[in-house]
Amino acid sequence: MSAEVAIAFLSHLQAKVFEIATRDLEQNHEADRYGPEPKRALGPELQKYQSKIEAIARLKNSKVLPLVLLDTYQLLQDDYSRDVLLELFVQRVIGHERVKIFRNSAKYWQERSLARSLQTNRMPAKKIRNMNFELPHFDLKEIGYDLNLFFAAIGIDFTFLKKQYEYSGVNPAIAAKTGDIVIDAGSCYGDTALYFSTKVGPAGKVIGFEFIPDNLEILRENLGLNPKYSSNIEIVERPVWETSDKTLYVLNNGPGSQVSERPFAPGAAEVKTISIDDMVREKNLPRVDFIKMDIEGAELAALKGALNTLGRFRPSLAICVYHKPNDWVEIPLFIHNLNLGYRMWLDHFSIYPEETVLFCKAV
Repeated sequence: MSAEVAIAFLSHLQAKVFEIATRDLEQNHEADRYGPEPKRALGPELQKYQSKIEAIARLKNSKVLPLVLLDTYQLLQDDYSRDVLLELFVQRVIGHERVKIFRNSAKYWQERSLARSLQTNRMPAKKIRNMNFELPHFDLKEIGYDLNLFFAAIGIDFTFLKKQYEYSGVNPAIAAKTGDIVIDAGSCYGDTALYFSTKVGPAGKVIGFEFIPDNLEILRENLGLNPKYSSNIEIVERPVWETSDKTLYVLNNGPGSQVSERPFAPGAAEVKTISIDDMVREKNLPRVDFIKMDIEGAELAALKGALNTLGRFRPSLAICVYHKPNDWVEIPLFIHNLNLGYRMWLDHFSIYPEETVLFCKAV
């Protein structure tokens, strides 16, 4: 790392801090998720955090996010992606309640309002057992998808309006396309599997991974509501991991469910893993064109279990990198060090630190 590169990085970071500090904090809160908006200090207070941010940026082994972040910064292919990285860094250091990031715009809230408007009264909402929420029924014809499903407005927004698993900053876009074979790791209630099915069409295929029983119940119902698209979706009811047949322990938390190598609590449910490489071999897939992962912190382990698939087919990737503090560093470097010719872009889809996606395309 040259001194010039480090100085340029820190100068960009400093400029980003001052840019963010000029933004007010009006409507920097999702009331439908977190209740009434609290009172907060105004954006210009962020300026006093500048030295703290730069100090943290220089900490080579910080778990917060270090100057090792510079490695990711240099791997990203465009200014937009680098801006995204720095805005999210500032937000993590200072806290989302004091930082209004670029995604918080009039368009962001208009899309959320549109998503809510798609809710119907045709079918009663699905109550989620042991959790304090329910999933209403939505019809997506108005936004160009011949789909109806039980879901949440915020998920409809991210998946179908903000298109969380597409990157349009390059041409052609990094996205699933007609005829593709797609791996959807983390299918949850089936929204992403159905979304990808609309993209790949009858000539394509979607292999989804979901293993939480409550999630699977809603997923199966959503697939049943959409036979036109569910016919080319296959669900593997096991978690993806570095190796197959490893026993993991499950924390059932709906869409935020997690697995661990150690029990979360006495009597925790157990599940056996499968690697992507083993799944591809068992199903004799002729290729894999696109891999999406949103698996609550298991992304790096799942990528390690896909080395053969990545090497053989070099699929495009859409990998969530927000579940663990160092995901922004470890996952891009892991993919880069495979030496498969992947180039990388970064995008973010919420006003909070959640929903950051690393897009990769081999050239």
